Amino acid sequence: MSTRYRMMVGLLWLLLCFGATLRAQGQEALPVLRVGVLPVLNTLPIHVAQAKGYFEDAGVFVELFPVGSAADLRLALYSDALDGIQADLVTALVMNSGGVSLRVVRHNKMKKIPFSAMVASPWSDIDSAEELVGARIGISQNTVIHYLTDQMLTSTAIDSNLVVYEDVENVLSRLYILVRGRLDAATLPQPHIKMAIDAGGRVLIDDSVLDYVPEAVSFRVDVLADKPEAVRTFLLAYEQGVNAINDMNGSSTAFQEALYQDESTRSLLSTQMPPELFFSLAVSVPKFLPASVPSEDEFASVHDWALVNGVIEETQVYEDVVDGAYLPEVSDGE
Repeated sequence: MSTRYRMMVGLLWLLLCFGATLRAQGQEALPVLRVGVLPVLNTLPIHVAQAKGYFEDAGVFVELFPVGSAADLRLALYSDALDGIQADLVTALVMNSGGVSLRVVRHNKMKKIPFSAMVASPWSDIDSAEELVGARIGISQNTVIHYLTDQMLTSTAIDSNLVVYEDVENVLSRLYILVRGRLDAATLPQPHIKMAIDAGGRVLIDDSVLDYVPEAVSFRVDVLADKPEAVRTFLLAYEQGVNAINDMNGSSTAFQEALYQDESTRSLLSTQMPPELFFSLAVSVPKFLPASVPSEDEFASVHDWALVNGVIEETQVYEDVVDGAYLPEVSDGE
């Protein structure tokens, strides 16, 4: 067992013990869901639902576990420390291939603000995506960032074999290495795109050129079998978080105040970035689309990429990966 794995399992064990203490303080009657989250903008509905008490009001106690990379999410799932994750379709495919069965229960899409972008280093002389041939690009290998980077390159008619991928799993490390000039470019999510721009980086291309960005909420199959109503309740409260964000009309101040009004959410976010940095970002709040799951064509686009690139070794069937049965009924959004 690697040192990193032992440390990760140990940290999650401590977090679970802390969560058990919280449940003992008045939460015994509610079903519990443990959800892993990355420090990216599209996790806002979960954080807002947590800060405003939507989960507990609806009837489920949600423990959020922040991690720094998709690899850490996978380690947590392998150790049975998490019930679900706010991640992406690539992660679900990889976990299913590795023996931990997940189901994607909600697509997560933002309007107006892209989820990810390829950003040039402040020290690079690259000014357009077309100039990336031969460049060293920081990604997280075999993750949604890898998928999106390939797709963005394809949109500019650049073969991914004509660039050099540097695997930097942790998103904050990738940002740091980029702004120090040790990479020509890197693919980053929000709010790290804004942080890179503030440090002198330049956006070369973003995922708004793509038809589909496979961000998603997933739960373990055994959790769906044991706690189906808890998952439905979670997604109902999640939708309330989406509606609350959309009501903010793009106000970064409203977003920041909503997240920091709750002490536990404030503490959670502080593990991902210092409060003074968080409040200086002024990232406009995006619009989130209402509840849905990926279509069969959207699933196929990611699945086929994963299969061709060796991210997964065997074919997976749509019905074994995507399940929209837990979604709340919502009116059509914009």
